[in-house]
Amino acid sequence: MRWTLILALLGGLYALAALAAPSKLIEYKKKGFTGELVEITVQASPNVKAHVYHGRQHIGLTPLRFQWPKDSGPLDLVVKRNGYITVNTRAYTYRNERLVVELTKEENAKTLFGYKEKLPPDGGVDAAPSEEDAPPAAP
Repeated sequence: MRWTLILALLGGLYALAALAAPSKLIEYKKKGFTGELVEITVQASPNVKAHVYHGRQHIGLTPLRFQWPKDSGPLDLVVKRNGYITVNTRAYTYRNERLVVELTKEENAKTLFGYKEKLPPDGGVDAAPSEEDAPPAAP
C-alpha cells in the first residue's frame, strides 16, 4: 500500500515536470529519447522578468533553468520584455550553458553599437509624387 502511494506521487511529480519542460523536450521523451541532457540557464540583467522563446514556443520567464538534449545543435533563443530591446542569443548544447542577457531600455537604444534610427512610416519619401515620377500620358 505504501509503495503504491509513493509510486503514484512520483508519477504525478514526473507528469508535472514534463508539463513545465519545453515542448520540444517532451517530444523527445515521447519518441523514447533516453540520451543525456544538458542544463540551460538564462538570466536577464538588470534582474527583471523577461520572456524567453525558442522560435514561437514560449519557454518561460527569467531567471530560467531548463534541460535540453545534449549535442542537439545550437539553440537560438529570443529574450523579450516590454520597454526593452529584444535580444536574440544562442546557447550551445554540448555542455551545460549559462547565459546572462543584457537588456537595454528602448530610450537608451542610441548607446548600442550599430544603432540605426528608425525610418518614418513613409520611408523618408514625400507622400506626393513629383511630376518626373508621374506615368507618361497616353497618346
